[in-house]
Amino acid sequence: MSQMNSSSRRAGGDMDVYTGLLAAAAVVLALGVIALVLGNSDHAKSSRSPDAGPFTVING
Repeated sequence: MSQMNSSSRRAGGDMDVYTGLLAAAAVVLALGVIALVLGNSDHAKSSRSPDAGPFTVING
């Protein structure tokens, strides 16, 4: 009888709304980082510096 009243949790787990929100936030964050890297790369190329790249810091 005690098995009927106890709440058992499965080991696999279900995807709930918070997992979906976390995945959506990770995708948006990754897209933002990619946009910033590409924007910085274009800016570095336009400044005519010899070491232009996506992680080059441009002053001014």
